[in-house]
Amino acid sequence: MRKYFIFALIAAFFVSCKQNETKISNAQDKTDEYTLAQLDSIGRAFVPETGEYGGTINIILASDPDGFCPALTNSGYSMNVLELIFDGLIRRNPIDLEYEPNIAKDWEVSQDGLSWKFNLRDDVYFCDGVKLTAQDVLFTFNDVVYSEKLNSPLNYNFRVDGEKIAVSAPDSFTVEFKLPKPFAPFLTVVGMSILPKHLYEKHAAEATLESFLSSGTDPKNVVGSGPFMLSKVELGQQIILAKNPYFWKKDAQGNALPYLDFVRFAIIQEPNMQTMMFQNGKIDHYMLSGEHFPHLKPKEKEGNFKLYRVGPRWYDRFFVFNQNNQVDEKTGKPFLAPQKQKWFRSKEFRQACAYAINYDDIIKIVFNGLAYPPAGVWGNHKGKFSDPNIKQYYYDLQKADSLLNSIGYTRNADGVRSDDEGNIIEFTITTSAGIERIAKMFGIVRKDLEQLGFKVHLDFVEFNTMISRIYNTYNWDIVAFSLGGIVDPHFGTSSNIPTSQRYIINPQRKDKNGRDIPKENRDYELRVAEIFEEAVKEMDEEKRAQLYFEWQNIDKEQCHFVYLPIDEVILGLQNKFGNIHLTSNLNSMESLIHNIDEIYLKSPDKK
Repeated sequence: MRKYFIFALIAAFFVSCKQNETKISNAQDKTDEYTLAQLDSIGRAFVPETGEYGGTINIILASDPDGFCPALTNSGYSMNVLELIFDGLIRRNPIDLEYEPNIAKDWEVSQDGLSWKFNLRDDVYFCDGVKLTAQDVLFTFNDVVYSEKLNSPLNYNFRVDGEKIAVSAPDSFTVEFKLPKPFAPFLTVVGMSILPKHLYEKHAAEATLESFLSSGTDPKNVVGSGPFMLSKVELGQQIILAKNPYFWKKDAQGNALPYLDFVRFAIIQEPNMQTMMFQNGKIDHYMLSGEHFPHLKPKEKEGNFKLYRVGPRWYDRFFVFNQNNQVDEKTGKPFLAPQKQKWFRSKEFRQACAYAINYDDIIKIVFNGLAYPPAGVWGNHKGKFSDPNIKQYYYDLQKADSLLNSIGYTRNADGVRSDDEGNIIEFTITTSAGIERIAKMFGIVRKDLEQLGFKVHLDFVEFNTMISRIYNTYNWDIVAFSLGGIVDPHFGTSSNIPTSQRYIINPQRKDKNGRDIPKENRDYELRVAEIFEEAVKEMDEEKRAQLYFEWQNIDKEQCHFVYLPIDEVILGLQNKFGNIHLTSNLNSMESLIHNIDEIYLKSPDKK
């Protein structure tokens, strides 16, 4: 179900396949196992059959969405829902990962690559019955993505050297994009969700769109052109989508899609509860963790379900240090205490933390061995933009201790470590509440860091509270969370460059007039910003990869993020659904129901 921007590059899967011979079961044969390379053939041979109408599919959502506007959220939980409600001009084919038409029926590009014309379908309607036209595309880019008042995380992504891409509409079903300079990932960007101008224009102009589409909004406010529409929101319990009666796609026989009547997201954080509900048949599809695999695997036949192991996740799990050295104008005080600024802005301190973590323990204890070592900011399972020569941090307590001693951070007779000014090193790690796996993992992390003589506290909070602290109040020491996988490093720009309001460690702040509040950026931070600016317009893929290799080396050296083991994607699905399309990209999509508009519930199971 992951949208176009988190599909993996197919070459990466074949590399992964050769390295570890990852296997997956075929949905049509409950005994045979297949390599990812073999799954490519299975995926290409897939022909959807004519399905039956009706029924509900029940899916896990581990946390409430933070809102329902796809252009204004960074939350993977939100996107899991929104990708079924909204549609883009183009999409990636799940078999060969080439771009193919969607709302746009075709497109043309000029020889210099600077002009792109998209011809839209004339039979696409939003779920409120209003036809989607070129004006909605213009509105989405010009009035939402580019709005300085709305602070879309996509604003940085849709620029070249800081310049906007001009978007115009010569008629109701033609959209033209004029690029100021070459823009390598243009097709990936242009596939974003299209928003309805007729409903959202007023709210975009008044900068109230985010609140209008907040997590507590009236479902009628959430209007897209995808296969489903928002029907009910019960935060902390469930989100229900109903089929969009105006959805434009048809099956091979000309029957309207989707086949299913409803998609129900059950909001369940605790993995043990998720597993129990899947085993009992109350949940139809979910991604389980390694510790539950041995329990469920022997029960496949009895439970009439199937489990699929499909390789490492594309999510990056990490903990990150607050390096905010700015002052709150309201109070005149720094957002982060000066002694903590000193610790967290020290490269040696951060590296010592990375060397202190026993990654093997996390893999064995938390994931039951079904996980992969940390892979850094752009792991080698992510294809051509990954530098194969980077060595990641490993467990070496002696090296960690030596790094701290080298900057004068020494222990007293009781083993408690202080900095070179005598401040006892004490801090809090904030992470998501209510998830046993996370609690277990950070129990290990705390124990490992305490071996360095630190005093470490854990603060488990609701996910959206944590995100608010990161981007709004800046009131945190270290936070631990994940960022969604992306197919191109450019789409991580806003999290990695110091001029961005989404720069996690020290965001660029603005005054009440929208002007940047001055802050000091280090030379290497500015170089990272230059790398992203250069790479986005470099059309030679080999040269572009070299730029991203440089960024990865800077990231590894500076160690702003301490990357943690990557869990294996293990997908569970009840056997009562038809048209399940297996491909070699399941670990990037993290879903066996990526073609949900074609999936149907077989007759005996219809309720």
